[in-house]
Amino acid sequence: PVAVPRPADDPPKLVYVGRLSQEKQMPVLFEAWRSLVQEPALAPLELHLVGDGPLRGRLARSVDNDPRVVFHGPQPYGETIVELLRTADVFVNPSPNEAFGLAGLEAAACGLPVIAAARGGPLDVITPEIGRLAVPGDAASFAHQIRTELQQLGTPEAHRAASVRRKWIEQHHSWRLCFARLLQLYRRMRDAPALNWPPMPEPTDLQPAPEEAPPS
Repeated sequence: PVAVPRPADDPPKLVYVGRLSQEKQMPVLFEAWRSLVQEPALAPLELHLVGDGPLRGRLARSVDNDPRVVFHGPQPYGETIVELLRTADVFVNPSPNEAFGLAGLEAAACGLPVIAAARGGPLDVITPEIGRLAVPGDAASFAHQIRTELQQLGTPEAHRAASVRRKWIEQHHSWRLCFARLLQLYRRMRDAPALNWPPMPEPTDLQPAPEEAPPS
């Protein structure tokens, strides 16, 4: 899927897909958004969130239920999420605890630039061809990287970059390629010499745990 053209008066959109919970550091994203909409040129900026979690109510209250912040709730994997990605401008994930970051790669496959925390999985998968890395936990750093991408909206450079992202994902992270890599790994493990682990004790060799004394 590719991004769709939008009317000039359509506000720019950020999108996040994931759990709304503390380990994702969602307050960092909200602080970055609040700082950006203080700038006149970015005042209409919308923040769309797909997913649910224990912080949803607190996050909504933190922006006084601002209509520019849209909670879509949990959505089934498929066309609804794809459509949100296709109509957004920047994908943002503030979490410093991502082991990989599949949602970011799926956004890049739609042509979106990805802003992610420079820690964990994104260090390996969010290359300059895909997006930008921000300082983990630093709302100002996230705001800066988001602003940089938003300033390029509608330019020939932005259209070329979106095409590069889609091709990069196809060349480096397609399902076919990932399956081939996984199959190669399994074959290497199958053909590797057996490890000389010490034998596990039989159940009859295990000593029973001592009984606890009855409470006095």
